[in-house]
Amino acid sequence: MQDLNFLLADESFQLWLSNKASQSESEKWDAWLNSSPQNRELYHQAQRIWQASQYRQADLPNLNQEWEKLRTSLNFPRRSGETVAEVTRLYPRHSRRDAWARFGAAAFAFAVLLAVMIRADFFRKTGETTAPPLQAMTTEFGQRATIHLPEGITVILNANSTLRYPSEWSSHQTRNVELQGEAYFSVVPPEKPHPEFWVHTSDGVVKVTGTQFAVYERGRGTRVVVETGKVHVSAVEAPSEVDREVVLPAGHLLQFQKDSPLPQPKMVSVHPYVTWWRDEMVFESVPFREIVQRLEETYGVEVRVSDPRLLERTLSGSIENQSLFIVTEALAKALRVSVKRKGRTVTFGK
Repeated sequence: MQDLNFLLADESFQLWLSNKASQSESEKWDAWLNSSPQNRELYHQAQRIWQASQYRQADLPNLNQEWEKLRTSLNFPRRSGETVAEVTRLYPRHSRRDAWARFGAAAFAFAVLLAVMIRADFFRKTGETTAPPLQAMTTEFGQRATIHLPEGITVILNANSTLRYPSEWSSHQTRNVELQGEAYFSVVPPEKPHPEFWVHTSDGVVKVTGTQFAVYERGRGTRVVVETGKVHVSAVEAPSEVDREVVLPAGHLLQFQKDSPLPQPKMVSVHPYVTWWRDEMVFESVPFREIVQRLEETYGVEVRVSDPRLLERTLSGSIENQSLFIVTEALAKALRVSVKRKGRTVTFGK
């Protein structure tokens, strides 16, 4: 893998892969390719990754089809009250030193998942005197987790995020979860009445029955975007009852903070906010500045841009969403600039 990463970072090799190398460079790499079976295997691996990193204009996904596919994937047998979690790493393998560091972080997160059992003191308006203890799932940079909760509730937790959820799934208590970071929620409409599902952030509460939506909270307010269905959003310590709760329908965004009146929902194209967990991220006139922020939050890297004007450029299209290398290469092609990666620093432009 180190040899593969070295090749992909070589500008001469990149030119050769894209059929733009000079004659002398082409002859050099052709000779390298034919010199051993190992080199041919490395070439085929690099070619697959290079092709995946192409930025392309794409038709927008059909929301109804995506919803049906997700509903189908949720219909698997599961014991009542059982929670299933799956973790996806977005980084390729690294050096042994990095691997041990990641192992330590993963071991800590696993210990937190098993050991953190806390009493929730923020469950308000439920009419309950006690609440079940919570357990936690925490993701590292470059990692996502899919958590299958009972009753057809699926949570996809983005990198550098924490979800706390009940260790016991009571049949008569409101389902309360806490989110720090970013997550996508799919809640299947219930076949029979059961308690509501509430998502808490430091700014307020999102109340759900059956819908698909994304929540983002990283210390600068909370953003809720609804893909299908609708949710009720209430703010913590809003100035008045009138400002305390709004209904957010499909195709709308709400950005709010605690201690402030709730603004009116804003109609948006939801794809840039809800496709980060899929095989393809879809952008629709998204400023590069926002994409830079997402890269830093997801991968734990520092992104440098040589020309500040690039930050105001907007992008529309799709990117295969598999790794930091693929995403940054595709973005560089879309912006028509170079990109370099060194350690935890990614630089766009010369």
